Amino acid sequence: MNTKKTIDVKILAILSGAVVLSGCVTLPDAAFSDLKGIHRTSDRSGPSLAPAALPTFAKGDRFLFDDGRAEEVIGIEGDVVRWKTSDGVERTSLRDPFTPFLSWAWGKEDGQAIEAPDSKSLWPLALGNYTTHHIKWAIHQNGQKTYPYPYLETWNCWVGGTERITVPAGTFDTYRVECEATDGPYVWQRRVFHYAPTVGHYVLRRDEMGATAGRQRQLVAYGLNSAMLPAKDQASLKSVVQRVLDQNPDGKAQAWKSAAGGLTARIVPTATMTRNGTRCRDYHGTFESNGHTRVNQRRACLDAAGKWVQAERPRTTPGRS
Repeated sequence: MNTKKTIDVKILAILSGAVVLSGCVTLPDAAFSDLKGIHRTSDRSGPSLAPAALPTFAKGDRFLFDDGRAEEVIGIEGDVVRWKTSDGVERTSLRDPFTPFLSWAWGKEDGQAIEAPDSKSLWPLALGNYTTHHIKWAIHQNGQKTYPYPYLETWNCWVGGTERITVPAGTFDTYRVECEATDGPYVWQRRVFHYAPTVGHYVLRRDEMGATAGRQRQLVAYGLNSAMLPAKDQASLKSVVQRVLDQNPDGKAQAWKSAAGGLTARIVPTATMTRNGTRCRDYHGTFESNGHTRVNQRRACLDAAGKWVQAERPRTTPGRS
């Protein structure tokens, strides 16, 4: 057995997120070569899209996928975004969603980038753009280095086309960004992102490791998790939501602003119905901060005390509002 190759595959699986893809849909086996450099063409038959700018994020942004995994922004420092997933992985990344992580921690294991990739090399996204990312890692377990030398990961990525696709979160015009992780002349992993400029994130991702069957994840919902707001803002927002649902007819909005003024929202009821004898209302919360917009769609029903409480509805955005 080639020990180095065995370790390499394990590390690639961790760094690529394969360890948290359990429960994903299995795709048919893909026929692809061990040789890198194939399929690097641009398909111009899809919808016409303007060049897409590098996405922006805000603390509390939350993305929910059909494998049950949620990813939430817990901090931002310049172009570095800190994420936490519902299965306990904490990581940092650049704003570019196609670059490898800068750091990650999962249980007793962690990794830290020694050399980081370029953050803007594919941007603005446009057909035919191509880049190569090189990143060196130090891998640890229980604080001890588990890999005998810095692990070099190389990704080749290019914009291969545009597609209109439908996922549980909706229908989106997307850029198809194709990436290959290589080790010398060999391709260890392929990853295809369908990036929606209107969301600022991928809405579909497909992964293949070696010659094994692939996996995919689709976006179910996205929005702002208002539980990340300061307690004072959470209380005032809840008060506005209660008042809007009590008093406003469908379609009549109410404005809200955070105590510091940096975040504003527009709360509007969209539908009123009775479910199992209980009065319920659907409503939207549109949050804006520094040009960054997220829309939460919610349902609330009256409880026995006359208060509006969150209720299940078809998934459109995660978090609370």
